[in-house]
Amino acid sequence: MCFFDWLKDKENTIKRFGDFISIIASCAAIILLVITIFQISNAADNLKANTIYNIAKDGRELSAQISEMIKSNNVKYGYVFNYVHSVWHQKRLGTLDYRMWTPIENETCLFLAQNPNAISYWNDDTRKLFDPKFVEYIKKVGERPECKTKKGG
Repeated sequence: MCFFDWLKDKENTIKRFGDFISIIASCAAIILLVITIFQISNAADNLKANTIYNIAKDGRELSAQISEMIKSNNVKYGYVFNYVHSVWHQKRLGTLDYRMWTPIENETCLFLAQNPNAISYWNDDTRKLFDPKFVEYIKKVGERPECKTKKGG
């Protein structure tokens, strides 16, 4: 019996074995796909957590700087607007959800209410440096009654 005769004799067995291997390969591909999706989701969550950590860290550092600036009567309002603009983009892109964004918005409101000169900084020339939708957002926050500048500081 030659090799070709043996192959012809085992043709059905070989086809079934090939089908079995195809099923195993398909299952392995599905399992690897699920693992990959899980890893991507996990990486996205880690990136989001890292972004939130950095936002909080930068916010604490900015807050400390502002405290020192207020003591020396030399507040750099641009620092605050640039920080809020950056964080606003994170919210817009979906990195920050409502629960994370609300305290930042409330602090922005409080900053505007307690710093009358911040609004004078926010003039036409300055607004041109920022995203138009952010400019609109700051306007809306500034119009809230609790965010209106308190007279005398």
